[in-house]
Amino acid sequence: MPTRSSCLADARLRFQRDKVRKDVDRLQDLYEKFVAALPEAYALRELEVSVGYDWVSPVYDTDGVRMYNWETQWRPCLTTCVRPILSRV
Repeated sequence: MPTRSSCLADARLRFQRDKVRKDVDRLQDLYEKFVAALPEAYALRELEVSVGYDWVSPVYDTDGVRMYNWETQWRPCLTTCVRPILSRV
């Protein structure tokens, strides 16, 4: 008959084995999603974005400050959004 300590040790091993399996599955998913195996090397796949927001990239492109034209550049993330009304001071 198994002792209490051996049952606990078996439970810990099962838990660790399941955790390792989940980690391996997660890493395999990431590898398949982001790494492309080429004949002579490996390359990172570019993320495919279905919607591009042109107001995001200028924030990270330059160090300078530029005015944002709400009249022409407003592009909401959600269709129910409205353009903010700014007071002209």
